[in-house]
Amino acid sequence: GVYILTRAGTAHPAWTPETVVRGRRLGAFVAPPSSEAPTAVVHTPPAELRAGEPFTLRADVVSQAPVDSVVLFVRRVGGRGRMSRLSMETAGAFAYHVQVPAERMREGLIEYAVSVYEAGEARTFPGPELGDPYRWDFTGRRFWQVPVVPAGALVLLFDGRRDLEHVLYPHPWDYVRFQTDVVIGSEPDRLALSAVVEDFTPSPHHFALRTFLPETQRTRLGEAGPEDALRIRVRSAGRATDRMELALVERDGTAWGTVVELTDSWRELVVPLSELRRTPLALLPRPYPQFLPYLWESAAQHAGPQLAELDGLQFSVGADLFPDAQLEDAHGFQIERVVLDLQR
Repeated sequence: GVYILTRAGTAHPAWTPETVVRGRRLGAFVAPPSSEAPTAVVHTPPAELRAGEPFTLRADVVSQAPVDSVVLFVRRVGGRGRMSRLSMETAGAFAYHVQVPAERMREGLIEYAVSVYEAGEARTFPGPELGDPYRWDFTGRRFWQVPVVPAGALVLLFDGRRDLEHVLYPHPWDYVRFQTDVVIGSEPDRLALSAVVEDFTPSPHHFALRTFLPETQRTRLGEAGPEDALRIRVRSAGRATDRMELALVERDGTAWGTVVELTDSWRELVVPLSELRRTPLALLPRPYPQFLPYLWESAAQHAGPQLAELDGLQFSVGADLFPDAQLEDAHGFQIERVVLDLQR
């Protein structure tokens, strides 16, 4: 819009949208050029699905004008026969959805594609490829693929290779002196996130890393209960023994953590969810100005972690974990993976 700024107490003309100033109407509007991009399907597949449960697939079909129809083609990888054809329904604006029945969600690997029909022509995504999978001359080979796992399968919360882009690091200025790296894990094909604090004497005498879970990795968190446990693949970084705190961070910032003991050998530690206790959340990368609190305590009232609300993990070490004589020493950890064991 157009805004007229005038000094208080001064006379000014009675401006209207039709008033002409320097050859232009004040109310004139010049629209940006319209987009000429082709129709596209926007969809990110979930990390995994649970066997025996219906799956609601959602996708955005972005187009210049309303399309004629949208269809999901789905099948099991390794199966025979044609793909199942399911018509998708509109869900507002560009959104479409359809439910894949539970009987088609058997353990294994499924693959699927979305075909968009407009102006007498079909294009299939994620290609896009001309035509649809029911045409004899369809040559598309690109499909979305999702594992279908049994009830009680481990839920991967952090992996050193998968989640490198999902880590929040502290700002290095006015902080403890630290180094982070990515190193080879317990096996040649695995990676681990490594962090070493050179000493804890500078403020805030604490170091933390945070990870977050994208929506596509949250599909099975609601299965967790208080009887379940975390399995943590971890070791110390450069010391024979060390300590660190691992915490689950919920969407409202409530953190539930426990201190684990480390050695310089890779070990899988099992931590029951019932052993987690309230712990402060480090505000990363760092509050500014620096006099603002660095650690934050949640006021939430629930008695234990709510895995359905899990936002990510916090890995931390602080001066309170060590005697005064060790505060000027280096301390660190290398963490390869954290999984949720549903104990079923």
